[in-house]
Amino acid sequence: MYGCLHCDYTSPNVHSIRPHLNRHRDLKQRQSVGGADDTLSRMVRKLAEAEEIADDRDRWKARAVAAEKQLRTLRRALGNIS
Repeated sequence: MYGCLHCDYTSPNVHSIRPHLNRHRDLKQRQSVGGADDTLSRMVRKLAEAEEIADDRDRWKARAVAAEKQLRTLRRALGNIS
């Protein structure tokens, strides 16, 4: 009887063990591709953070432009009084 080191697979034929071990190797390769998915998910998360920061910046810029407009209006109004 021959067995697999990674699981409970056994076979009386020594030549059937190697193809079974290749399945474990294929599984490891698929898991490493999952690592690429992890990298992709990190990139997507960073992109979402960057978009959130850009949206926040745009909101603050709009507030700053409105405040500058109000300040300019006040200066013009007060400049005529002095």
